[in-house]
Amino acid sequence: MSSDASALEKGDLPVFKTSTPPIKKAMKDLADGIRLSPMWFPIAVRNILSQQRRLFLGVAWLPLGMLVFSFIMGYVYSWLRDYEYLPFAFYIFAGYMCWQYISACISGSATLFSRNSSTITNAQLPYSYYIYEHVLDRAITIGFSIPFFLVTKLIMTPGEWSGFWMVLPAMVIYLLAGVSTTLFFSVLFVRFRDLETPLLTILRIMFLFTPIIWQIEQKEGTRRAAFVEYNPFFHFVEIMRAPMIGDTAAINSWIISSVITLILLVLGLYAFVRARSRVAYWL
Repeated sequence: MSSDASALEKGDLPVFKTSTPPIKKAMKDLADGIRLSPMWFPIAVRNILSQQRRLFLGVAWLPLGMLVFSFIMGYVYSWLRDYEYLPFAFYIFAGYMCWQYISACISGSATLFSRNSSTITNAQLPYSYYIYEHVLDRAITIGFSIPFFLVTKLIMTPGEWSGFWMVLPAMVIYLLAGVSTTLFFSVLFVRFRDLETPLLTILRIMFLFTPIIWQIEQKEGTRRAAFVEYNPFFHFVEIMRAPMIGDTAAINSWIISSVITLILLVLGLYAFVRARSRVAYWL
């Protein structure tokens, strides 16, 4: 009698181990997803265009909706708080644009795998394919909005634009943070579905606590200024918003955003390595 048969008679099930370690499979998945960029890049663009297909203004509604919201909110809050109207309206426009990307990356990652469950179970695509497509879809939205913002601001409030090039490194951080966040939350939420509702609630609360429709107090040592410094969403918004409105983001905002992005990347890779093989089962 073989050793496996004797083990079965004793009630012990044989353990089958694969020769490839999970970390190598996860890294291969991420690399395969990048190699499939000729697939997910045009699909992400097509998804954006198809959502606006029957609209007269098409994709122009994406930044135009933000512009209308910003100018209405800017008028209301400039009247309530005695802010200068046009600069504050563009302050809201830039901040809201950044917030839309951040919140969409986080909230969309919560249902990423469940939304694509039929494709995952029927097509042999790497899981990172869906992650890259998700982040690119959100990045395209802000990519459409930045030129619209720039042209509108140049027409209405021309000013100093020497620091506008800092939008490029900010966008690199946004893309890395988007991929890292999606890696972590997509795996976490496919296992714990009940966390989606608390996450959306937290995002709504943080929108109110982040200086997007209000400005931070300039006096150092105030309670509101101290609170904002501990708000990570503020620093991510600030590194993109400041150069867009002709300002310069503080160096600590760049440092904090970069450190948080690295932490998210480590957490995302750890979660992806540990749980990648169980995603299809959890679906």
